[in-house]
Amino acid sequence: MLSYPLAHWLSLPLQILAHISTLVFATLVKFGYIMRVVALNRFAGISTAFQDNRQDNC
Repeated sequence: MLSYPLAHWLSLPLQILAHISTLVFATLVKFGYIMRVVALNRFAGISTAFQDNRQDNC
């Protein structure tokens, strides 16, 4: 919100900081999503291996 719609209320250094913060926040959200996908993928692999092992013991 500060980067674009409310930029006319901010000084130039605060506008620069707001733009940099926008980039950093977007990067962190994307990194968090990638970590979530990796974790779910590994969890699915562990779950499948556990089920295969369980079926072998029956």
